[in-house]
Amino acid sequence: MNAEDGSRLWLRYDALDSELMANYRNQLQHVIIDGKSATMKGVAKELRLGLEGMLSMTFTEEIDMQDRSLVVGRHGPTGSLAMLLAPNEMQGMEDEGFIILTKSVHGKRLTIISGVQDVGVLYGTFHFLRLLQTGQDIRNLNIRSSPSRSLRMIHHWDLLDRSVVAGRGGPSLWDWQLLPALVDKRIRDYARANASIGINAVMLNYPEQGLAILGVDYLPRITALADAFRPYGIRIFIAGRLEEWMGDQSMPFAIDSLMQQLYHLIPNFGGVQLVVDDGMAASSSSTLVKLIHQCTKVVRSFGGKVLVRLQNPGGELSVDAGKEAMEFLRKIKRGALIQVPIGLGPHGFLSPINPIIDAVNSIKVVPEFQLDDRIGPNQFFYIGTVLKKFLDQQLVDSEKLPGMVGIANMGMESNWTGHPLGQANWYIYGRMLWGARIDEAILRKEWVKMTWPQQEEVYDVVDQILDSSYQAVRDVSWAQRSLAATNSLTYAYIRSLNEPTEFPSDSVGLGFDAVQYNFVSLYPAVQAKVSKDIKSCPIELLHWFHHVPWHHPLSSGLTWGAAVLEAKQRGVNQLERMLEKWRYLEHFIDENRFTKVAYLFQQQIDEALFNVEEWSDRLPSSTDMEAGNE
Repeated sequence: MNAEDGSRLWLRYDALDSELMANYRNQLQHVIIDGKSATMKGVAKELRLGLEGMLSMTFTEEIDMQDRSLVVGRHGPTGSLAMLLAPNEMQGMEDEGFIILTKSVHGKRLTIISGVQDVGVLYGTFHFLRLLQTGQDIRNLNIRSSPSRSLRMIHHWDLLDRSVVAGRGGPSLWDWQLLPALVDKRIRDYARANASIGINAVMLNYPEQGLAILGVDYLPRITALADAFRPYGIRIFIAGRLEEWMGDQSMPFAIDSLMQQLYHLIPNFGGVQLVVDDGMAASSSSTLVKLIHQCTKVVRSFGGKVLVRLQNPGGELSVDAGKEAMEFLRKIKRGALIQVPIGLGPHGFLSPINPIIDAVNSIKVVPEFQLDDRIGPNQFFYIGTVLKKFLDQQLVDSEKLPGMVGIANMGMESNWTGHPLGQANWYIYGRMLWGARIDEAILRKEWVKMTWPQQEEVYDVVDQILDSSYQAVRDVSWAQRSLAATNSLTYAYIRSLNEPTEFPSDSVGLGFDAVQYNFVSLYPAVQAKVSKDIKSCPIELLHWFHHVPWHHPLSSGLTWGAAVLEAKQRGVNQLERMLEKWRYLEHFIDENRFTKVAYLFQQQIDEALFNVEEWSDRLPSSTDMEAGNE
């Protein structure tokens, strides 16, 4: 078994089986690449890696078009592609979109990859190589693809000392000591991996550390990163707390000066995230809004974007505080985007809804998802299930939700994400964000086929583990700290209860009484109507809207307390089955990755068993729960 460390991600390009290889080589006998830009050089490099690796063919760029040629290039009035594509074949295609066609021209059968811009050609190239990796039929291709969202971002919570907040993937990728003199190859591989799934923006830093990253010492280093990312269609963003700029009357001019300097150094600088303390949003609303408008005006004049995120709320728990925060958001117009945390990770990965998206109709919203395993150091669950649910039930209008932000701290660990299966979340996020209506199950199997050995036993087992992991972790976490760390449904803009009582549990029951505080009024009318009544409230929302008595009867015939314990044990059982399935693959998978995943699954089970026992000890007795005694 070949040694593997996970560093190649889903871009492994290992040799295909002999029959498939012969089939593809027969159809791809010549390669013509039209274009010499840095992006097109990246296209050529990727094709060389892919075709030589998968098809064991000698990669040579040719000039003369022959039968069974792969022709790759940007569509335009000049060059070889202008003669091959009719104007209507590119009609309606967006700048980042691409087409892949099989057609006959003057008796020559050609496979054509093209786009309006070079970056579209790059995306099309990765898509074509993905077809080969997964053994698809390429004899009659007619693919047209454009992204469903214009902003597709990964946000790193990286500090300048290369530590990572809640990171699992090792030290930060950004080696500030070596930059700008040396840009590590791993950074370029990171850009390649992101481009292969359609990611077009990277936020470099954790906002709480302040704006030191914009100091004179760091600007050349940021520029070097931007230069490395640019050929792959990736723009960099910087995050900072807006409160740092408070009280400086000259700040509007400083913002102008800073942005002009940034865009002079980095013409394609993506923009900034402005983090606002929720308490200050109410007390200094007009001043903050003025600063945000000024910054947005300047950044937009250079073609960039401004994201505004409320964080670390303070003040008294009340629906009025939530309404004040909502009113503040409504004042932020003129082009800023509101970044809204959605229920994944330690701050509510079980929460299926968020009030801001439905309630704030006058602004554009960018949902934020936690993509890595932040519910615990060894916890893993596949997010595709939740991401699909969100995209299915929320508005998918690209005007109102023009992008997404994924918190995912890939780092210097050889496998990038700490947990080898954690790469699936990175992959599925990018692919689903590109095409929100693509079947999640197909994308999941796609990742498995490209990342693990090419054997059906491996495909089936890994796919089953991914598919069942979310429900297992959800069941285990019903009443553990990962749930307790969540406040109410209003986490996105108000989190004023202190640990460990943020999600109250006592001898009476478990859950947050949102009805008592009138938080349901912050939600759309239909949702509020259903959730006000504990009898009609969906079971998955019960503990978000009600402090549910342990003896409350459910439609299953169980009491609420018994259902919590049953779910937790069900989750533990499922985790144990996942480990058992994984152990079946010992002789199919390389030793490094097999051992790492087996160890992490065992750790996850041990932690779940400990938490089950700890939680069970805190509950009233079964008799009391059934009888409703305290």
